Amino acid sequence: MGADVRTMLAQGINLLLDELACATLLDARAKVARRLLLLCTRAGQPEQRHARFAKVSQAELGRMLGLSRQSVNAALNGLQAAGLVRVHRFQVEILSPEGLQAQLDEQQLDTQAGAWLSAA
Repeated sequence: MGADVRTMLAQGINLLLDELACATLLDARAKVARRLLLLCTRAGQPEQRHARFAKVSQAELGRMLGLSRQSVNAALNGLQAAGLVRVHRFQVEILSPEGLQAQLDEQQLDTQAGAWLSAA
């Protein structure tokens, strides 16, 4: 097997492990923030990294994340109250990609700290 194939397999496994960790460890608000960032990231356009709108319904977000529409609605309401997004019919306007990333980073740090404390 060539080095390129091994590298691609390793990257695929790392992505899969990241998805599994996020699915099991993050709360609904962080999951929604993460998915909105993924939906709005534009590959290959560094000068305009994030689209302004994620054209997705709450039900679709729920199906993507394994959450109920009600849980997605509550998470979006929290993000909207924080001034990070604005919810429209069948789309979410991203007001602060940096703020969404900060929400995600904060949750991941809390999760890591909890894992370290329980392992000690």
